[in-house]
Amino acid sequence: INVRRNEWLRETGKGAQYNHRRRSLLKEEVTPDEWNLIIKRYGSHCLVPGCINEDVTVDHVIPLSLGGRNHISNLQPLCKSHNSSKGAKVIDYRLDYGLLW
Repeated sequence: INVRRNEWLRETGKGAQYNHRRRSLLKEEVTPDEWNLIIKRYGSHCLVPGCINEDVTVDHVIPLSLGGRNHISNLQPLCKSHNSSKGAKVIDYRLDYGLLW
C-alpha cells in the first residue's frame, strides 16, 4: 500500500508540495529563550492532567500538517508519550491553566 501511495505522491507532485510547505513552516524556529519561557510559564512537566512527567518535548497545539505554525503561541510542553499519542489532533492542554499567549 505504501508503494502505491509513494508512486501517487511522486506522479502528482503532492509529496513535493507537502515537503515544501512543511519546510517553510519549520523555518519559523523557536529560540531556546522562547522555549524556556514556555517551560517557565507552564512548569517543567507535561500539561496533560494527571501526568507529572518532567521529560517534555515541544508539541504543536495545531499540528503543522493542519496548518499550524512553529510559533511560541502554538506550542505546549508534553511528554513524549502524550505527544505521540495526540497525533495530528488539535488539543490545547494550556486551557486548563488559563494561560494563553
